[in-house]
Amino acid sequence: PVEEEPVEEPAEEEPIEEEPVEEEFLANIHQGGRLTVPLPYRQSLGLEQGTRVRVKIRKDKP
Repeated sequence: PVEEEPVEEPAEEEPIEEEPVEEEFLANIHQGGRLTVPLPYRQSLGLEQGTRVRVKIRKDKP
């Protein structure tokens, strides 16, 4: 019997992880629970209508 050489499996490509882009600002909750991201932050982060963002909420002391 002929021994077959082991076949090396191709390495799986690692997903490219982008560093999170963060900005911090104070916001008020408006009617219907809506928050507004101020224009300078939307511009600097390249946010447009429909862009999905992660929201982390911390209630500030009054």
